[in-house]
Amino acid sequence: MSLRIKAVVDKFVQELKEALDADIQDRIMKEREMQSYIEEREREVAEREAAWKAELSRREAEIARQEARLKMEKENLEKEKSVLMGTASNQDNQDGALEITVSGEKYRCLRRIKTGAIKREKRMECSSELVPFPLLITPIESNYRACTIPYRFPSDNPKRATPTEIAWIDLFYNSIPSFT
Repeated sequence: MSLRIKAVVDKFVQELKEALDADIQDRIMKEREMQSYIEEREREVAEREAAWKAELSRREAEIARQEARLKMEKENLEKEKSVLMGTASNQDNQDGALEITVSGEKYRCLRRIKTGAIKREKRMECSSELVPFPLLITPIESNYRACTIPYRFPSDNPKRATPTEIAWIDLFYNSIPSFT
């Protein structure tokens, strides 16, 4: 009988060991699955974080570009405002020049010369204080001579009118009744 009991006990111990080994294997598998799940989630979070940081840096760069552009526009507008704050007076000079005073400095802008009135060579003559403007493409022939309006940038071509200067010319052209 003791052999039978011993056999039953041995069988029970064997089954218990197998069940314990199976439980340990099952726990190891579950732990591996959980670890791979955690690693996958961490990778997804890292990818989202990297994408978020890239988007953030892109937006920050865009904001910096816009701020720089707005700063330049503000500076240009302030410069144009200070130029436009000057006063213009129509002088009855022989050349019909328009005098502009900006911050105490006087500038002379010659009026458009009517075609045929003066030879082209004489029209293009200019004293040292005046800078000839290029021919402007308009429906009618326009040729202006004027002093350089302030706030030119060093990179500007001195032989071509800047947009500010062209705006001045248009302003004067449209504001003087004899031109219409």
